[in-house]
Amino acid sequence: MTIFALDCAGTTASAALICGGVLLGESFTHVPLTHSQTLLPMAQELFSNCRVQPNEVDVFAVTNGPGSFTGVRIGVAAIKGMADAAEKPCFAVSALEAAAYANRHFDGVVCAVMDARRDQVYTACFQNGERLTEDKAMSLADLSEELRAFSSAVLLAGDGTKKAFEFLSGAFKTPCYEADVPLRFVRASSVAFLAAQKLEAGESPVPAVKLLPLYLRLPQAERELNNKQKDLQKKGAYKMIYLGADHGGFELKEAIKQHLLEQGYEVEDCGTHSAESVDYAPIAQATCEKLLADKGSLGILCCGTGIGISMAANKVHGIRAACCSDYFSAKYTRLHNDANVLCMGGRVVGAGLACELVDVFLNTEFEGGRHQRRVDQITAIEQSQG
Repeated sequence: MTIFALDCAGTTASAALICGGVLLGESFTHVPLTHSQTLLPMAQELFSNCRVQPNEVDVFAVTNGPGSFTGVRIGVAAIKGMADAAEKPCFAVSALEAAAYANRHFDGVVCAVMDARRDQVYTACFQNGERLTEDKAMSLADLSEELRAFSSAVLLAGDGTKKAFEFLSGAFKTPCYEADVPLRFVRASSVAFLAAQKLEAGESPVPAVKLLPLYLRLPQAERELNNKQKDLQKKGAYKMIYLGADHGGFELKEAIKQHLLEQGYEVEDCGTHSAESVDYAPIAQATCEKLLADKGSLGILCCGTGIGISMAANKVHGIRAACCSDYFSAKYTRLHNDANVLCMGGRVVGAGLACELVDVFLNTEFEGGRHQRRVDQITAIEQSQG
């Protein structure tokens, strides 16, 4: 069994390959570069050095959080792409569990801590490799109270070790230690061996499309958008949102619908209402016609890739549908193109990213100015076609 793993959920980045329980190779960096610069070159060099091709990997694994929102997204996206191309399954591993793994033989409680900023840490406790507490975000003061319940010594591991030790040292009677630096940070080899343990325990990996990041807190961008949404709500500026999807986008639509309802949006679901196979064009047309009849409303459409349903939507006069899978495009298609329908692929983006794209799409207003002239030109082409 060959397992390839990545980690870039925290301040470090690493890649590892194991085969038959043996570590074939590992690359690790702790440098002030973005993980998007270091991760894939590391992976490419590792495959080359180990004489292994990506399609020879049986299972791909990655830390899916908690940790840096950007880092988690980079790692998950990289593994999703590699696993999908190789048509192989994936395992998501907690970054906190991976941080504790190298210290699993410590005679006491291993408390994994990762810096969550805003005077908080992400943390979970383990003993002899067994989980004692769930992953959570909390203040160091609250963590101190939680650790008082343990009678055994506590070992801190993770990129938040130094910060936590300075606060916790001497805070309770049981001894508190810092993990040695070589064992302190998450390593991709730990992620790979934890994935192997999951397989041995009978857990099933998931297809790449099902691999999602795990956020214990909202990203800063989403918190800012939520604040803006509250302001819009006070001003009575919320819009009706019309949703539509075929079977390939059904699950994503359902996740988006729940997200919108929790935020207080008015939502009309135009179908489909199950994962049974259905054609996307009639659903796109019905959704867009309702949107056009309700001035000021916006639409969200999903299919497998987001492309087919966007093509169908754009055949409806008055619709400017944009298929997006990144934050920048979702923002600027509203800002510059005055798009009134956001399209996404249920087999392309996960629910977490999709909800971020929905938020920025709904909370970005058309800039007008020179862009109005260009939108008018699009309308003129549409009208000239009859």
